[in-house]
Amino acid sequence: MIEAEIFRALADPTRRAVYERLTASEM
Repeated sequence: MIEAEIFRALADPTRRAVYERLTASEM
């Protein structure tokens, strides 16, 4: 994953929820 994309996802509360779900499914 690109760090910039992760940073952008964390900046967005809605995107952060989706990002957390993706990482949770990967783990």
